[in-house]
Amino acid sequence: MDIAILPPDVNAGEAGFSVSDGKIRYALTAIKSVGRPIIDSLVQERKERGPFTNLKDFITRMSDKKEMNKRAIENLIKAGALDGLGGTRKQFMSVYVQIADHIAHDKKNNLAGQISLFDIAGEEDKEEFDIRMPDVGEYNKEMLLGFEKEVLGVYVSGHPLEEYQELWQNCISNTAGDFALDEETGEVQLVRDQANAVIGGLIADKTVKYTKNDKIMAFLNVEDLIGNVEVVVFPQVYERYSTLLVEDAKVFIRGRVSLEEDKDGKLICDQIISFEDAQAARAANQPLFPRNYGGRGGSSRGGSYGNGSGNGGAGGYRNAGNGYGQYQNDGMNSSSMSVGQTGQAAGQMQSGQRTQANGTPQKKGMPAGAWIQFPNMEAYKTREQELLQAIADSDGDDDVVIYLRDIKNIKILPQNLRVKADGALMEKLTLLFGKENVKFITKPIENRSKID
Repeated sequence: MDIAILPPDVNAGEAGFSVSDGKIRYALTAIKSVGRPIIDSLVQERKERGPFTNLKDFITRMSDKKEMNKRAIENLIKAGALDGLGGTRKQFMSVYVQIADHIAHDKKNNLAGQISLFDIAGEEDKEEFDIRMPDVGEYNKEMLLGFEKEVLGVYVSGHPLEEYQELWQNCISNTAGDFALDEETGEVQLVRDQANAVIGGLIADKTVKYTKNDKIMAFLNVEDLIGNVEVVVFPQVYERYSTLLVEDAKVFIRGRVSLEEDKDGKLICDQIISFEDAQAARAANQPLFPRNYGGRGGSSRGGSYGNGSGNGGAGGYRNAGNGYGQYQNDGMNSSSMSVGQTGQAAGQMQSGQRTQANGTPQKKGMPAGAWIQFPNMEAYKTREQELLQAIADSDGDDDVVIYLRDIKNIKILPQNLRVKADGALMEKLTLLFGKENVKFITKPIENRSKID
């Protein structure tokens, strides 16, 4: 059900949210730095003496209220609460300080018993002394929306992406809403773990963190026309795209879905492109992202993104599979992970088997790479972020293989998370997860008898 939201209004709004012609009017108390005493005084003044007629009338009548100050007036303007007073927000921002100072000066003179030229002038002459609204027009839409977000925390009169809606719809595979946890099922249902995805939106928030090796990674809050989704940017990807990773930047992000139990989904970033470059790519009939490009040393196995080809999601996105294979063997029952025991786990490979870079199936057997064992999925999910932080600085061609002991399954992390499984990394993983839970397999094991 779509219900229109109206901006706050000093002549129609209330302290709380209210209903006006079947639409919801934003609460005046929701405006930053405008406290409840100010709003209560405003509403009372309006009831006793009628609506405010213009900016000067508003400031004059409210100047007697000790809680009212210039910051409150400015934020009322930015929120659109004074839009009905005969001027634009840009005009109001240009003169409100001058009007407030003029009124304060007059009151000070009155208290001192002084008479100014303005006091003895006729009504027609007084108009000449009034502060006139400058002919400055209005702010652009993006700045108006920016002001609303600044003082209300939300966009009320529109959204910065509205003018890019066609581009946005044609270039994404998923919206932020697809990553949301379904409250009824307790699961994310519209995206699959480790699937490729392309989202688009503006960077609403950015949190920078430093790894143990003093490399920078970031957690982004990306907002689109539907909602918000968290994006994780590891150090090498951050270094490549740092100029695009600024708040309010409009970007398309390609990456891998990461799902955790009872949480909204996240996107692990591989590539980023600005809206401007995306427009240019589409005009030239070029894909948004190079096909064989990996975020951290691996080639990406995605299809076409935003070039109108392929099938599946919006914008010609073609899903490239789940990104990992599973190996299963009901006969293994080990409390620790040794090469001899884990060799049994490679006996069967399900239909989702992993492929090599040349597109041919990998031979049946245990995949090479850094193996980390967890007792169950819950234990893995609990320490997943700790693991990702540990491998963030490592860049190489070795897979990271997660082994779940209780169900005897493995999961190979995406190619953009491949590592260099050298002594330093293996020592770090051993310290974190225990010697019995960390192994490095140098090559696929095709026959257990070869290692027994």
